[in-house]
Amino acid sequence: MENDKELKPISIKELESFNTPKVWEVECFLHSFNSLWPITGWVSVEHLSESIIVKSELQTLIELCCDRCSQQFEHKLFCNTEELIRISTKNNKKSHYTQMESSHELAELNESLDSSSNFDPERWIFEHVNLELPISKHCGEKCPMHSHIEFTPKTTITNKTQPQKTNVKDSADPRLAILKKLQKNYLP
Repeated sequence: MENDKELKPISIKELESFNTPKVWEVECFLHSFNSLWPITGWVSVEHLSESIIVKSELQTLIELCCDRCSQQFEHKLFCNTEELIRISTKNNKKSHYTQMESSHELAELNESLDSSSNFDPERWIFEHVNLELPISKHCGEKCPMHSHIEFTPKTTITNKTQPQKTNVKDSADPRLAILKKLQKNYLP
């Protein structure tokens, strides 16, 4: 394995000449990705016959805004990924991949690079770390809004015949109280 600390792009042709995977030791901040800690870990890329396989184990600490209470909180982000990327050439664009259409291999080859292009580890890291960002951002059980948000009403059964919906929380959401106060003060 050839290790490198600089995240310089490498040509596909150069990767082909290596007998072992190319490995980058990662400890950096990315210009277009805000994190509290540098992204640390490693990325390796290995040339296979008509594809490359990229593997990574990365982690960092980021600051997110809670979707419920709008408070900032820290979140540890992990990116442990393995991706198979097709190498496209003029010769193999149709022949080999038409034969693979029925196989499971084709489903794994979501991305492709031209054989005359470069693999850019910094861009790859940026894309995959962003894919690991949580869709729902909640600061946890201690969130001030955690107890005020109810997604499904609880149902109790009385006399074992008809279910009745009951309010779990009698107190209103404090955000609604603020909105009602504003509405009362500013609307005629």
